[in-house]
Amino acid sequence: MTNKKITLGVLREWPVPGRADPRILMSIMGDSWEPMLCDKARRLRYFSATDPEDPHVPLVRLGATGPFVFQHHELLDQRFKPDTAVRDKLWQRLVMEQMAVLPQPGFVAVNGDRIEARTGADRIYVETVDCRPLTELTGSTGPPVTAVLVEGVDVGFVAVFVEGGVRVASQNPHVVRLLGGSSDRLLPVAQWDEFVRALGSRPLPVGVVKAAQIPGRDLGSALLSQSGAHILKPRFGSNGFGVVRIVSRADGRLAAESDCPDTAQYLEDFPCDPAQCGRDLIAGVATQRTRFVDRAGPGVPEQLLDFSILEDEIRQDRTGGAIFEPRVVVQRTSDGPGAFAVLGAICKEIETAVGASVARDFREDHLEHSLGRFLRGRVPANDLTARVKQTCEEILATGDQIRAALVPLVEARGAHVHQFGIDSRLCWNDEKDRAECHFLEFQFGIGRIDPSVLKQGGLVGYRSPKELDAQFGADRG
Repeated sequence: MTNKKITLGVLREWPVPGRADPRILMSIMGDSWEPMLCDKARRLRYFSATDPEDPHVPLVRLGATGPFVFQHHELLDQRFKPDTAVRDKLWQRLVMEQMAVLPQPGFVAVNGDRIEARTGADRIYVETVDCRPLTELTGSTGPPVTAVLVEGVDVGFVAVFVEGGVRVASQNPHVVRLLGGSSDRLLPVAQWDEFVRALGSRPLPVGVVKAAQIPGRDLGSALLSQSGAHILKPRFGSNGFGVVRIVSRADGRLAAESDCPDTAQYLEDFPCDPAQCGRDLIAGVATQRTRFVDRAGPGVPEQLLDFSILEDEIRQDRTGGAIFEPRVVVQRTSDGPGAFAVLGAICKEIETAVGASVARDFREDHLEHSLGRFLRGRVPANDLTARVKQTCEEILATGDQIRAALVPLVEARGAHVHQFGIDSRLCWNDEKDRAECHFLEFQFGIGRIDPSVLKQGGLVGYRSPKELDAQFGADRG
């Protein structure tokens, strides 16, 4: 979270009705005040905190439930089947963001070679708001207003001009003190002027966390302005295909690499223009997938190929040259709603250079065995067995928590699946002296699990996709 203190207050007219950002409406309107404010919208003055570095980008307040999450129907173009959403990697990221069970990288939706507008991953702490501009509302020279709103009734105040005075409500302790200890009070006009002058005498303590809404921009230009590595991958399709690792180099150019053979060949053959500094290459990767992928392989309709998701790269804490990615296996137990259970977990050990193509070039093992290799050398030898057991139990418990929350969402989308994996990547947290799992994606329909792993046990009750289809009908969605 960016620890930014914003002390700039801006007095502005209410946006044109119907065109206001719904996230702003959600952040500032309480249920009981919304009808009154909407009725007086044409004469409402909205007093807001803005970022002086980018005053035209609204700051959206984060409520107790966390960042705004898109409604499911907003995730896909209406031309596509609604039940495809569960396989949409953006939908999966948003679901995990709402669950807040596992850490995950920052991410944005990409349409063609443009990053779509979004609520940013950066959190901005707003400590105080300067209320001095509110003095414009006092006396006969003030603008003709019927309502005033400062941030929200819980952290600022809302005031509506009614017959006999001004009705003011707030949950902000500083404002409540100015109202004589009341959280909802009708002030005579003269007292309203005194109230406003008292507010303007010092900054209003707000203390809220907000998120900046980042406008859409060109993908290549955005990446050039960022440091570090990012992963660009299709929002739809099987793991591995079309996944590209992009690095903004110190010399001001973009470099791209992939473990996917078809994609790697495309990158090698692309006629880059040196003046573009790699922007043309990245745009080609994002918009020309029909040229380097067999659509039958990932199973993606052509009209979906230009939809991508850009993610910060999850740190690669390798052991013996391998990245470790646990998969918690969840399987249907009966044909009733919500009838799923966690069978256990396996772990992929990936030794490819990029480590972002998990459809090939990896080996599988029981989670306990892989955890032993990952933790060896990171924890005391005499504590290794206990730490492996503890970490394994934590991963399975988290998987069961995700299962309970995810299954109703999947069924609500109309999807009928029998088996899925909860994929994550193991990282080592030096400060906490422990392993952590960072969420990768949900894999609906596990194609196969290494037979040698199944023979060793550990996934009691596991059934192949063919066996599950025979009992419960074919997967759909």
